[in-house]
Amino acid sequence: MRKLKFTAGLLLLLIMALLLYFVWPFFSNPTYVILIPKNYHGWVQVYMDIPYAKDPPKEFWNRYIIKVPPNGMVMTPLPAQVANIETHFVDEHGHRTELLDAADPRAKDPNALYVQYFMTEGLDNLPSRDVLFIGTFKEYEKVKQENRYPDYPAEIKKKFHYPY
Repeated sequence: MRKLKFTAGLLLLLIMALLLYFVWPFFSNPTYVILIPKNYHGWVQVYMDIPYAKDPPKEFWNRYIIKVPPNGMVMTPLPAQVANIETHFVDEHGHRTELLDAADPRAKDPNALYVQYFMTEGLDNLPSRDVLFIGTFKEYEKVKQENRYPDYPAEIKKKFHYPY
């Protein structure tokens, strides 16, 4: 009987350790849920560590909702850190449609809309930003070929005293 209790206790401890191992990252890393206007095509820029920006609403625990305006540029006070990123189209009623990731084989369909992620660290004293491209594979290839990547806007450069 004593051996059975010891084995059961050891098994319970092992199960709890495994559960903690797999669940901990979910609670430790925040999730940034980026809501993009339905049928938006082009660059999305999410600026981080902007002290004067409004706090984004929390959906649950450490899931932050970042609503992208029609111009594709949003500023947040959220820190630039390791985070899970989810991207969704959102319609006028708030219904979400998750965007395909570029690694998804369905993104190679010429008509499929998908998201291509870039992480850009802050330059000199400019804030960090996440840069995403929303569009079809063909649109992205054209942007790459023409080397059309978004620069920091003059408004940000001026506020952060960027000399160039």
